[in-house]
Amino acid sequence: MLRYLITLVLAIAGFIAQTQEVLYLSNGSNITITPGAILTVQGGLQMANGSSISNDGNLYINNNSISNQSNWTDNNVTGVFSALSTGMVYFQSANGHTITGNTIFPSLTLDAVNGGATINNSISIANNLILKNGKFNTGSFQLIALNNAANAVQADVANTNYAISWVNGNLRRSITSNTGTYDFPVGNATQSNLLQFVNANITGSSFLTASFGTKPGNDVGLLVSEMGTSYTSVNTGGVWYLTPDMQPASGTYAVKLYFNNFIGLTDNAFGILKRSDASSNAADWQVPVMSVLPAAGTAGRIVSAGYTRRNNIGSFSQFGIGMTSFPLPVKLVEFNARRIDEKTVLLNWETAQEYNNKGFEIERRLSNESLFSQIGFVPSRAFGGNSTTTLDYSYNDFNNFVGDSYYRLKQVDLDNRFEYSKIVKVNLAKSNQLQLYPNPAATYTLLVFTKPSKKVIATILSSTGQLIKTIVIADGQNQQNINVEFLPRGEYTIRVTSNEINETLKFLKQ
Repeated sequence: MLRYLITLVLAIAGFIAQTQEVLYLSNGSNITITPGAILTVQGGLQMANGSSISNDGNLYINNNSISNQSNWTDNNVTGVFSALSTGMVYFQSANGHTITGNTIFPSLTLDAVNGGATINNSISIANNLILKNGKFNTGSFQLIALNNAANAVQADVANTNYAISWVNGNLRRSITSNTGTYDFPVGNATQSNLLQFVNANITGSSFLTASFGTKPGNDVGLLVSEMGTSYTSVNTGGVWYLTPDMQPASGTYAVKLYFNNFIGLTDNAFGILKRSDASSNAADWQVPVMSVLPAAGTAGRIVSAGYTRRNNIGSFSQFGIGMTSFPLPVKLVEFNARRIDEKTVLLNWETAQEYNNKGFEIERRLSNESLFSQIGFVPSRAFGGNSTTTLDYSYNDFNNFVGDSYYRLKQVDLDNRFEYSKIVKVNLAKSNQLQLYPNPAATYTLLVFTKPSKKVIATILSSTGQLIKTIVIADGQNQQNINVEFLPRGEYTIRVTSNEINETLKFLKQ
């Protein structure tokens, strides 16, 4: 009964049905669709300037079996919908739709089997966009999702990873600095290649525009490596563009690229690279600064996951999937050395991932030597040399050399390829040399002095010499864990005194 009541109101308001099944809404007329009500238009809908629709229910634009016209033409300067409308518009014609005008749809569902929709200008959706069936063809225009909630763009339950409904062209989405995963279901005329923006804490960017297309240029001049392994090509399956209104002022994000219809990918031998949107030069590809890949063997690094991922990215650009000839090897996240007494140096290191890892050669150079030499070997703790979890290692070196000692790790793969770590230094002086580990420190640092003593006092001084804290160290101890979390960032001095010791050492609070 409610549906017939709406139809009657339309006729009174000046809604005139034409024989070609295009319905015209004249100047000054209004349609009101109340909550829960359904209005179905079998054909096209054309709205004159000065007409309006208040939609708090459901408006269906369905197939026209006579003339095959199911188009939306909005001649209103500011769009036909009332700003307070909260209802849904469904485009459901199997013959496809053409959308023209400055419409701001309250919410929109595309369910056009074998049809889809083509826009003749940029259009906006105020609340929710749901993709169920068919493609949105934007050309050079934009489909704009104004709602900055992460779930404002969704796939219908039958549209897994937007495989049967996506945006062929440009999708612009408003974002916030809050955490959340934003779907950008973009692709080309034949395939969907979803991009997901996983916001961590980006600030300064209000919206992002995403698209997918053919990779410009070739791989001549490609010269980029990661963790000691060179990328040899960028997959020809395509590239993604993620363009902000402004580059972020701060914060980072992760990006997930779904490689539908990409070939030639091998587990753990691919990763996301970036270059400027306008570039077609292979020499411009780079690993995003400070970014990291997921652990080897996990989703984002393996083909069966269907996507590749990179974390901790700080700017937006063109993205491609770089490929290596060999899987990316060991991810070393920490390597430190400290002297624990006059005769022993303790080395500690940690890996976040390992692939094809035989182990670590320990190399040392004393300050009176010109070359590093191997002093030991620690085999990989990973089963078969492969790990996706954090592994800790240590090595004790008998070293009573007075002066500077330098250490590095030589990580060796099962196929004998290798990579060097950073170099770390320890020192033994003739007096009670102080050591702080770590330095710089964020929360705690370990103070170590060579000879145990009695009545040892450690004092922390500011950069201007002001006394900040006094610490009494138990008799017979030669180390003390010191809390520095309360200190502001900056440089400090720690002084250790006893009957046998009178030494100072500077350290940085992060």
